[in-house]
Amino acid sequence: MDNLKLEELIREYKKDFNDIIPNEIYKWKAVKCFQDNWDVDSDDFPTMLKLSLSKTKNLLAFINNFPRRMINNYANSFSEEVRVLFKNLYDETQDLVMRIESFRKGIESVHAKWDSEGNKNHYQTYNVISTYLWLRFPDKYYIYKPSIAQEMFERLVGKIKLRSLGAEAVVKTYKLYDEISDVLVKDAELREMLEKSMTADCYQDLDMKTATVDLAYYVNSSYV
Repeated sequence: MDNLKLEELIREYKKDFNDIIPNEIYKWKAVKCFQDNWDVDSDDFPTMLKLSLSKTKNLLAFINNFPRRMINNYANSFSEEVRVLFKNLYDETQDLVMRIESFRKGIESVHAKWDSEGNKNHYQTYNVISTYLWLRFPDKYYIYKPSIAQEMFERLVGKIKLRSLGAEAVVKTYKLYDEISDVLVKDAELREMLEKSMTADCYQDLDMKTATVDLAYYVNSSYV
């Protein structure tokens, strides 16, 4: 990884931090909401899931993509199957790639029953599945978004075709982001800026994993 380039990106991020954080703080709020409400053994799994995901905003709903709506639909119709899919996705004793691919296949099976006419998309992409992982384990995982991860690789490592790698792309991105978060954790100035911005309904991102996600989003959308 190009550490000098990363330092440059972090400097720019800190320079714009006070301007961007009001619009981005929802990421930390989304994690706190999920952490406060998630209970995979809930007697009312559909309601619990809907509440847990209720503050994810455009992370799980964006132009012509409705992953949050669809996962809630599946939970309403096939709650036990969806419950098991999440249990398996969150089973940290199992290989990560296997868990991600198994979740995708399981969702496709549920979707086929829910959408018998085959007219709709399930929208449960690698990006979305990584978001579920990040919400559940915010001190370990990140949001993988192909275009954003691709840019971070190109700026800090070199060219790579992530989209062709399937779940392996998520793992490769997590490894790069681990290196970035290790640097952010040591940045006392950024940590202080972040701590001052956090409200009571924000997840305390002590390991700077969500900050790493936010930096990557910033680089993709704002940094020239």
